[in-house]
Amino acid sequence: REYFLEVTLEVPAIPADAWHGRMILPPARVPLHPEPMDPAALGPRIEELGRAMVASPHNTSSEQAEQALSLIDDERVIPWYVKAVKTDSYSLKFAALDRLSRFNTDEALAGLKIGMATQGSDIGNCTTAAVAEQSATNIRHCAAIALARSPHPQAKSLLWTMWNDPAWGVRITVAQAAAK
Repeated sequence: REYFLEVTLEVPAIPADAWHGRMILPPARVPLHPEPMDPAALGPRIEELGRAMVASPHNTSSEQAEQALSLIDDERVIPWYVKAVKTDSYSLKFAALDRLSRFNTDEALAGLKIGMATQGSDIGNCTTAAVAEQSATNIRHCAAIALARSPHPQAKSLLWTMWNDPAWGVRITVAQAAAK
């Protein structure tokens, strides 16, 4: 069955001389399932978004490309996320690790390994070395969470190797995953 969203806005007369009244917006269909995409058309779109995402990782066009690419559930996005983890962009690394955690391929696992090894020198645009180190700690924690969620059969054993990471958040993630 189809569902529609209907909105009616009531605008009160405050102040008294301001416009007031009712606005009724037309109904909008609520999609229940994603629209299937043509695999042949999807390949070039993935390439376009991937290039835009990693070309200038510190600007809004990269962020917009990453957001659009995150909506595509296709293994052809994996190489672009691996490239994103290799950039010095904190936000791009973070998003890429989240997306890589959803795939069951060796290439996705290799991208998660890159996240596990992140150090302060791998993070760009930081004001101090301490900020860079804290950012790297956050990325390693994100990699640990990604490994805990990953469907790859070797992900958990790779996660156990992080048991002695200097960051307590990483160690707690390892312990919580072990408890499950």
